[in-house]
Amino acid sequence: MLLEVQNLKDNFYQGILENNILTFDGKEIVLDEKLVKQFRKGLKYPVLYRGDNKIEVIEFIELRGKSDYSIKDSVAKIKGIISKSEVGAGLNDHGVAFGLYDFNQGMISQGKKPINGSEIYIQEAQDQYYHLVLIAKNKEGYKTLSRILTQSASNQNNQEEKTDLTRPFLTLDELTSFPGENLLVLSAYEDGSIDLGSSETDKKLETIVSWIGQDDFYLEVQDQSEISEQLNYRIESLAKQKGLKLVATNDYHYLEPEDREAMEVIQAIGLKKEKDKSWFLTGENRFFHKSEDGRKLNLPIEAIHNTIEIFNKVETYNLEVKENFNPRFEIPKQFGSEKEYFTTLTQKGLERRLPDGIPADYQERLDYELSIIDQMGFNGYFLIVADFINYGKRNYSFYDDETVARWKKFLAKSGYSPSPINFGPARGSCAGSLVAYALAITEIDPMKYGLLFERFLNPERVSMPDIDTDIPDKHRKEVIDYVKDFYNVDEEITESRVAGIAVFGTYKLKALLRALPSAFADKRSAIKISEQLLDLVVGEPTLTEFLEQPEVQALRESSLVVDKVLSIAPKLLDLVANLSQHAAGYVIAPEAVTDFLPTYFVKGEQLTAYTHVEDNGLLKMDFLGLTACSVIQTALDTIREQTGKELTVSSILETATTDLNVFKTLASGGTKNLFQLGSDGMSNVITRCLSDVFEEGAEEKAKTGDLFSRIIAGISIYRPGPMAFIDEFIDNALHPEKIKYVVPEMADLLRTSYGLLIYQESIMSLLQTVGGFTLGGADLARRAIGKKKFEELKALKKTFIFGDGDQIPGGIAKTGRTEEELEELWNDVEAFASYGFNKSHAAGYSLIAITEAWLFTYYPDFFAASDLNYVGGNQKIKERDNLAQMIAFYKKQNVKIMGVDVNVSGDSFIPNNGSVYFGLNKVSMVASAAPSIAQERKQNGQFTSLYNFLSRMQRNLDDVNTDGINKSQIRSLILSGGFDSFGYTRKSLLLKLEELAALAKSLKANPEILFDKLDEDVFKAWIADDGEELDFQELLAEEKRVTTFYTSGHPTDPFKAESETVDDFVKLEDFNKSEDGEFYLLGVITNFRKITTKKGDPMAFVTLEDDSDTTELVMFSDTFRSYGRYLEKGSVVNLMVDLSFNNNRRTAKITSIKRANELSLKMEVDHLQVLLPNNKEKAFETLNKIMELSFAPINKGAEKVQLSYVFNGSEYFGTKNRSDLLIPFTLTFLNGLKDLVSKEAVNLVWRGRMNRKDQKLNLDEIVENGDFNLVF
Repeated sequence: MLLEVQNLKDNFYQGILENNILTFDGKEIVLDEKLVKQFRKGLKYPVLYRGDNKIEVIEFIELRGKSDYSIKDSVAKIKGIISKSEVGAGLNDHGVAFGLYDFNQGMISQGKKPINGSEIYIQEAQDQYYHLVLIAKNKEGYKTLSRILTQSASNQNNQEEKTDLTRPFLTLDELTSFPGENLLVLSAYEDGSIDLGSSETDKKLETIVSWIGQDDFYLEVQDQSEISEQLNYRIESLAKQKGLKLVATNDYHYLEPEDREAMEVIQAIGLKKEKDKSWFLTGENRFFHKSEDGRKLNLPIEAIHNTIEIFNKVETYNLEVKENFNPRFEIPKQFGSEKEYFTTLTQKGLERRLPDGIPADYQERLDYELSIIDQMGFNGYFLIVADFINYGKRNYSFYDDETVARWKKFLAKSGYSPSPINFGPARGSCAGSLVAYALAITEIDPMKYGLLFERFLNPERVSMPDIDTDIPDKHRKEVIDYVKDFYNVDEEITESRVAGIAVFGTYKLKALLRALPSAFADKRSAIKISEQLLDLVVGEPTLTEFLEQPEVQALRESSLVVDKVLSIAPKLLDLVANLSQHAAGYVIAPEAVTDFLPTYFVKGEQLTAYTHVEDNGLLKMDFLGLTACSVIQTALDTIREQTGKELTVSSILETATTDLNVFKTLASGGTKNLFQLGSDGMSNVITRCLSDVFEEGAEEKAKTGDLFSRIIAGISIYRPGPMAFIDEFIDNALHPEKIKYVVPEMADLLRTSYGLLIYQESIMSLLQTVGGFTLGGADLARRAIGKKKFEELKALKKTFIFGDGDQIPGGIAKTGRTEEELEELWNDVEAFASYGFNKSHAAGYSLIAITEAWLFTYYPDFFAASDLNYVGGNQKIKERDNLAQMIAFYKKQNVKIMGVDVNVSGDSFIPNNGSVYFGLNKVSMVASAAPSIAQERKQNGQFTSLYNFLSRMQRNLDDVNTDGINKSQIRSLILSGGFDSFGYTRKSLLLKLEELAALAKSLKANPEILFDKLDEDVFKAWIADDGEELDFQELLAEEKRVTTFYTSGHPTDPFKAESETVDDFVKLEDFNKSEDGEFYLLGVITNFRKITTKKGDPMAFVTLEDDSDTTELVMFSDTFRSYGRYLEKGSVVNLMVDLSFNNNRRTAKITSIKRANELSLKMEVDHLQVLLPNNKEKAFETLNKIMELSFAPINKGAEKVQLSYVFNGSEYFGTKNRSDLLIPFTLTFLNGLKDLVSKEAVNLVWRGRMNRKDQKLNLDEIVENGDFNLVF
């Protein structure tokens, strides 16, 4: 209520009105009692100053409501709730606490009170519940709420038979077993189970009130619909009868009245029904009410003012925690303390790394790091990380007997393989720690590569260390299971000390376009509308940009449903859409995770209820599944299985970083398959900076680490910003004698970055060397510089030059440089600090790349097989295209890729006798049968014939081969060439496909059939193979369709010789390396995408492939009109392409196109040659008439061709007045030319084909063929 207070001289933000006393900012004003007579005595009402001597007394606060974290139920976003609230509000999502942390932090940041709670489900029978709203009065209450929510989620997880109605639940007995003194309970209105005169209600009420206390239990009343009046009457009667209090709520699900339709749509999506046929929340007051709106509700004033009573009962408490709750690491009994154990492991570890003795500088660095780690209290953290990494690496010789026994005990009971797991060698700034290297957490010597410990742990900025671990995907579960087993001391799932982390997906543009149509149309129509809309999404437009597209507006005008979808879309954009698990993150707590925050369960996995776990003081570990580690692991496993060699990443890295052969592999362009080096641009940088590896002296450069330093620098510099220095970096790397060091004192430090300040560590060292900063202070300065805050920069610059008058001497005092010199140097620092890269991180990534390069150098078939198994795994078009590209790459690298053969191919790609065989699991439709085929062959030997294959696959059923093989799989194996080794043509087997499928069924159903008794020749006769094969193009197309690549040839093979005779012809491999120019290409169209420009004109993007490479081309509108009809997936074509570069942007523009089996005059004719009469006057007259005809208005804008004329035995291409003669190449012009000269007087001169049979084509034939294409 708005009140005017006379003589209110002071402005204020928020105050309190109690009785007639207004309090604000430590001041009190006594108001006229008549002014405040409507307010309850003794109740403290929040007050907001509204200006002009006016105050607003807050009489109503929304206590009950849902955010979009009640997924697919509410459209009220957290930010909107916070913004619309005046002094505070309640949030109680259904059975979860997903949004409470963001809500709590957002409210507190705006000086408002968060009323944290949840609306829980109380089970009466399976999937039958009533609701109660729990509110945490204080931090202890929130801890109780966390426990309650975790238990309810656990109950849902443990329920054996779940339905769409299953919710997180508790029984009333379970609920009341928790302490209730720090909670408030609301009855949940119509969702509760409170009714007058019911003995069951009396019993529930008695139980709840006895548990929570009568003063903290409130019966809700609402003003929602026609039923509210009756329901409110019964509730008010019950309140009087039982002496209970009422409270007004709305259970808001949206913010403004006009948002109601958005709520109905999202609830319809949640129910998987059309909006008009769906149930949704009733009542017209489900929006968020401010105090003034709340006062107008048709409810007792006592109930409205009780919202203020509850508001006052709830404390403002912050869910953010400043302290760290690190898990306890149980040290072996022989050690007296965590510090002793940590120090012993580290010292012994470094001795093992340096068997020839520890140099003094190494020992000094180790002691320094150990002291800092101990001071910061992180001994236990390092022990935790080292423990699970060394367990995985099976580093038994590194550890004490008690720990090794524990590791082996876990392996025995879990059944995991005893073979070592090959973790990533290092990730992030942790690579700068010598302690981490000594403990085998990392595999890089930071001293050797100039990596700084302070970039990892800064003693001047205390924060938790962050050691992320890269693990092969297939071993992540093992490592996580080990961690759970070690830290969990209670088998009860709710007591787990290890939990995953929840993350939430939101509705972005594409997700909205998939979901929304289902709320307005039947399933089939909705799918069609979604597809239409998604087809119009080009790139990554914003919703606004998408709605402005002409095609979208046209579709919207033509469809009422589309218009409804796009009208509601802005209200649902960025709404929480789903809950999933963080890809890598887990928390490890000293007690049950739920003692620190609520948890939830997804598919049996316990997750924290929100993502901000570190803000709650918990230790977060990232167990990252890195594909590159998986590739390495699989290659090493296969090498061990096939050769018996026990290789590990550690053993490879003993030589890989100094092995010249490895760098020769990289310099030869073999990087497309390598981690971080695979892009064309990155490959170009690496090959250029290693171009001297084939020269004399390269061996020494490899041994000194120079070549590996170039890889680290290349990874660091190939990013926006420092890219501008790539050429300088390469020149400096190849000619280090030319380097001019900005700071001569830093020559040693900058040598590995080739004179450039490309590393964050270089910036830190410069600040230390020149300005006298400590390394810790230099790291803080580097961070500040990167933030570009003017006042901080100004102060830092002054300190850098003049010092701080205390511990930092400054550049003038330390180096004797002038102020001007130091200012210039500071400008370099500012420029580089904003994009300097973490050298430790780059070094760690470089180790992965060099490990892969070593494997590719010495075990190319093993590495290629492993790599190909991690490409195109899910059969999506994009990934299958990636697989085809990688196969093409390996072929270029002289790795022999063999096709499918059921007698050789494995479940996945496998190396075999120096070749790589295509994996059965990558053959379309065969993936499910692939393990069965490989297992059957392994157990019972090779298949001796096609009949033998069918018989064994259908009859030898077991745990792996459960279903045998079906018709679709037989067809795919035929088309892929999987049965070629049995001696049949694919065509003959396809003609017999139905019979083969029937035979397979018969073999499965019967232990013996007629063929079992007959000779194999009878089966061959039954197949009736006449030796005729499929058409070559059809065979290849089907082969590509089911395997993603061609094994029997390439579609361009029949047309190569013809295309190569054209002057401008290049293969795609060379075209992709070319500069500006016009080129003649041959290839197969593997994909094209047609779009419409803003002007409504068609154009297309085309992917072309030949047997050397693929390329991307564009066909603009003018060309599309003439040649768009030739765009057909799988079509073999010749194209003329104009290649150009503008601002380093490459454009390959198609100017003309034809099918490869056709002749195109427009593309292939170099010029038209006209024989003129030998009489000079007649020749001149004829030539003039030809040129006049070419200038006719009808020929304006026509495509032109060069004209030459032959006079007196000589050919001319111009006249005295014209340097060249261009004439239209159209039917109109050629018809006119026929009338001017005889058809025998015109010759076609071909591009590079002076002797071809088509040269004698005359004008009549040209004109008859209207589109200028002749099949030859």
